[in-house]
Amino acid sequence: MKFDAELRMRYRTMKTSLFIYLSIIIFSIHIAQAQASKMNSTQQSEKIIRSFLQIVRSGKAPERAAEFMADTVIAHQMNAEKQEAIKRTPQNYMEHIKEFLTLYGPYTFEITELIASDNKVYARWVQTGKHLADIDQYKATGLPLTEIGSAVYRIENGKIAEYWIQIDRQGFEAQLQQNERTRNQDSRTKIKQPFTFK
Repeated sequence: MKFDAELRMRYRTMKTSLFIYLSIIIFSIHIAQAQASKMNSTQQSEKIIRSFLQIVRSGKAPERAAEFMADTVIAHQMNAEKQEAIKRTPQNYMEHIKEFLTLYGPYTFEITELIASDNKVYARWVQTGKHLADIDQYKATGLPLTEIGSAVYRIENGKIAEYWIQIDRQGFEAQLQQNERTRNQDSRTKIKQPFTFK
């Protein structure tokens, strides 16, 4: 009788230990799967934004915007004096980039930072072109213009659904002012040169 009781006790202990052991294994598998899923999501998000920046935002193929953007994208303009959210579509984004090409010519576009976490991606870039058309009150000078910008993009169903963008507007304005001064100095220098027959 005593032997049977001990045997039953050992059996219960083994059963409990086995249950705990299996629970730990199953829990570990679930954690590993969740981490792998998040890693895959992060990698996929990073790939989408890298391709979007290199193909569309770079000005190389703005007509491919629909491959990367949802039908309607909320674009948050992160300006200190007044933040606003506008709606972007692949069509009007394409037109936006084509306007850049008119203003700056075939500009260079370099991604300087890309950090992804799950379905959000932070990107920073440097864009360099030439001042080929009037911008606000500044007349075209043909001189170089550099824009430094950054954005956080949110991916949903494999496409950009929302983004928050910041541009170094003060630095850009300073370049426009400097270019205008340079153009005015060049104009005065040309006027002062005496006319000679050759």
